[in-house]
Amino acid sequence: MSVGKKLKKVLKEKKLKQYEFALAIDENITQVNKVLNDQRFISYEMLDKIMKFFPDLDMNWLLREDASQRNFVNETEEAYVAYRSPEKMIADIEKDLQLLKASFSKK
Repeated sequence: MSVGKKLKKVLKEKKLKQYEFALAIDENITQVNKVLNDQRFISYEMLDKIMKFFPDLDMNWLLREDASQRNFVNETEEAYVAYRSPEKMIADIEKDLQLLKASFSKK
């Protein structure tokens, strides 16, 4: 599925009209329409605006035409595991902040 078709799908799910979307991301309606109809490649600037407007949108899904190449950087399918508890992370950050404050107060 192309970028344009995927964006159309997203807009339909979000119940947004093309002109509303163009206004929301501050883009020319004609240029947005051309991207949605696969008559123009998406620019980096437009992609950036789209990702800011839809922060939960998966850019890999949007830009890739072949979903079978999902694991293109040979990442493992394992879930991320934090080796420290949130409490330990906060304690470590607070300790680092105290050290940083102490080093600035000496100057």
